[in-house]
Parts: sequence; C-alpha cells; structure tokens
Amino acid sequence: MKDTLERIQRLREHGKRMARIDLAQAENERSTQRHLLDELEQRMDDARSNVDCENADDMARYHTYRMRMEIVGRKQEQVLVDADQSVEDKRSAVNIAAREAEVVSTMLDRRRELKRTVDERRDRQVRDEVSMHAWMRKAQ
Repeated sequence: MKDTLERIQRLREHGKRMARIDLAQAENERSTQRHLLDELEQRMDDARSNVDCENADDMARYHTYRMRMEIVGRKQEQVLVDADQSVEDKRSAVNIAAREAEVVSTMLDRRRELKRTVDERRDRQVRDEVSMHAWMRKAQ
C-alpha cells in the first residue's frame, strides 16, 4: 500500500504542476487580451486626433469607424471577462490540487511515523528479550 500512496502522491504533484501551467497560460491569454483591448482604444484615440472636424465626409467616416470599433471593443471586452473567469477557475483548480497533494503527503507522513514507531517498539522488545536472556544466563 505504501507504493500505492507514493504513486498517488506523484500523481497529485503532477496534477498540481499541470494546474499551475494551465493558470500561467490563462494569465498569459488574459494579458494578451488586455493588450489587444488597450491597442484598440489607442487606435480609436489616434483616429479621433486625425479627423478634420470641418469636413463632413471625414466626420461620417470617423463615426462609422468608431461604431465598428465599439462593436469590436465590446466583443473583446467580453473575451477579456471570459479570460478573467478562466483565470479564476484555474486559480481555484491550483488551490484544490495543492490541497489534494497536501492530504496525500500528510497521509504518507503519518504512515511513515507509524511505521517508525512500530519498528522502534519491535526493536525495543527484541533488545529487552536479549537482555533478559543474557541476565538469566548470568544468574544460572
């Protein structure tokens, strides 16, 4: 059974590592999405500064562009919200995996401690018996 617990512990540790990797990837995706949204906002600001306010055609093109970019921006904001949720889910998965690994580790530690205690008790009994036999031989 000791081997089984050690295998389970290795599996739990592997699960914890994989959860951390998934979390890092989700955080990276969220960061990328945030960067894309910031770039979109910057492009919209740049477009505003390049518009000739006195030319009606330029204003109409700008407003059309602005409306399209607002739609794109809202979609990207939703993707960002989804990425935030994904990061929170992955963080929760890391916490759960860490707790599971800790539980198995605690079980192994308790099992080792119990084995050590049993071995010490057995050794003490053997030493006591050997001492008693030696004393009895001397007494005869």
